Amino acid sequence: MFNESLLLLHLVALLSLIFLALKLGRVYLILVFCLQVLLSNLFVIKQIELFSFHVTCCDVYTVGSILTLNLIQEYFGKKAAKTAVITLCFSTLFFIVMSQLHLFYIPSMHDTTATAFQTILGISPRIMTLSIIIALSIARLDIELFSFLKRFAFFKNRLGSRFGILTLFTQLIDTALFTFIALMPILAHPGHIMLVSYLAKVGVIISMTPALYFFKKWVPIGRSYAN
Repeated sequence: MFNESLLLLHLVALLSLIFLALKLGRVYLILVFCLQVLLSNLFVIKQIELFSFHVTCCDVYTVGSILTLNLIQEYFGKKAAKTAVITLCFSTLFFIVMSQLHLFYIPSMHDTTATAFQTILGISPRIMTLSIIIALSIARLDIELFSFLKRFAFFKNRLGSRFGILTLFTQLIDTALFTFIALMPILAHPGHIMLVSYLAKVGVIISMTPALYFFKKWVPIGRSYAN
């Protein structure tokens, strides 16, 4: 049960840092949003066991990034959310170009890390390129649907409900697209990974949703330290 316990700690740590970013303001939330997407693309190639199922090691970041994007839109508006997506585009491009240049350096005879970097970063351009296309599509869809749901009286003041419903829907699309387009060549059982990964995301979504009520209570709209 080590991985399961670590997942709980991971959720608490991530939500705490997202909350701190919310307190600090828009720029910090955008930074955390971009970092989560980049981390999810790096860690997606690591497979772990959760409750005896094989899953990829990135679901917390994937769901957390959408939660962060929803917070940006809720607190700072739709324009800020679109800015976050544009920033993500540039951040990913920067990471891909710089990481590939890094691999071209010839390591010295004393180096012990070149093989590890090659293993991890060598497949990152393909995964990240496909992932960013999928992530941008999902993010734009989430922004529009988040704005649409807010027009209804029932959802207007229910950030947690909007996040939960939208993320369950968008992550189903994201999981299917990413598994069969980006991960097919490196996974032994893509269908298994997709099903279990989505169920893991559902668990993460359910775990994260109550935190949004806490966020809204302790950081009212307009009360972040910096806009």
